Amino acid sequence: DQRLADGLRVERLAGGEPTVRKDIPDIIRTLRAMGHLPVLISNGLKLASRDYVARLKAAGLRTLHLSMNGGLRDDLYQALDDMACAPRKLSALDVLCEANFFVTVGMLLSPGVNDDHVPEFYRYLRDRRRRVREFHLRNSGAMGRHMDGARMTMDDLIDRLFEDFTRGVANFGSA
Repeated sequence: DQRLADGLRVERLAGGEPTVRKDIPDIIRTLRAMGHLPVLISNGLKLASRDYVARLKAAGLRTLHLSMNGGLRDDLYQALDDMACAPRKLSALDVLCEANFFVTVGMLLSPGVNDDHVPEFYRYLRDRRRRVREFHLRNSGAMGRHMDGARMTMDDLIDRLFEDFTRGVANFGSA
C-alpha cells in the first residue's frame, strides 16, 4: 500500500465492517510492525467477545471507534440500523473498556429518531469517562432511509445540548 510506504502514521480500518475479515489481527500486527497506529472503526457486534478483543489487543490494536447510533435502546437501533442490538453493543463497550482500549463512541443523529436520547446516553458514557475518551455526534447525511427527514445542523446540536444542560437534563458537569 503506497500510503504505508509514504510513512502515514495512522491507519483507519473501516468500510463495511472490518471485523468480518478473518485476517484483521494480521493486518493490525503488520501495521504495528511498520510503526503505524491502527484505528478500527466498527459497529462493535463482534467485540462483545473477550477472546476476540484479546486477539485484537495482542495484535497491537489499542484505539477503536465504536458506532452506537441507538445508544442504550434497542428501539433506536431497530429504527436506525434495522437490528435490535443494544445489549451486544453495550457488552462490546464494556469489554473494550475492561481491556483498556482508547474508545471513541460515535452516534449518528437523526432528528425525531434518536436526538432525544443524547442526554441519557451521554450520562451513561460519562460514568465510564476513564475508559470512553471521546463521544462524537454526527448528523445524518442525505442517504439511507432517513434522507427525506430534517437534518440537524451544528447550531441545532449546540442549541439542543445547551437547552438540556440549562434544564439540568444532561447534567454535563462532574458526577
